[in-house]
Amino acid sequence: MPAAWRSPGFVVDTRPDLQVADVLPGLLLGSQDAARDAGVLRGRRVTHVLSLGVSVPPLPGITYRPVDLLDLPDCPLAPVLAPCFSFIDAARGQGCVLVHCNAGVSRSAAVVIGYLIRLGWSYEAAYRHLKERRSAIRPNEGFVRALKLYEKEIAT
Repeated sequence: MPAAWRSPGFVVDTRPDLQVADVLPGLLLGSQDAARDAGVLRGRRVTHVLSLGVSVPPLPGITYRPVDLLDLPDCPLAPVLAPCFSFIDAARGQGCVLVHCNAGVSRSAAVVIGYLIRLGWSYEAAYRHLKERRSAIRPNEGFVRALKLYEKEIAT
């Protein structure tokens, strides 16, 4: 087998991504690297962690909520939104929540955009707001379709 065929098929990045985006007061977005870093969590006064599709080892004093969600365009987003929104609301009422997935790019961004839509933002405004705070976000096309449908549903 040629050496090129033994490649994982993507660029392996072993540097931790500790960038955390301030979305709203009490609402942060980041990657699993940030969610695993006690210094980041303490420094940002995180009291709750919403983990989408990726679990992280729990730290004392922090409330965790794991949610199964694959980052695939055909994975249904709608069924997880209400439970995620309830957790975010409760967390913001008590402190600060970090929403994360593996890379902080698709799943977590989709849930946070959905949360902003539920607060009355348009999809476009929510996306722009989040993109300004974490430039790496890129919800998969299935999540984008689901969020635009969600925006229409709650507007009626």
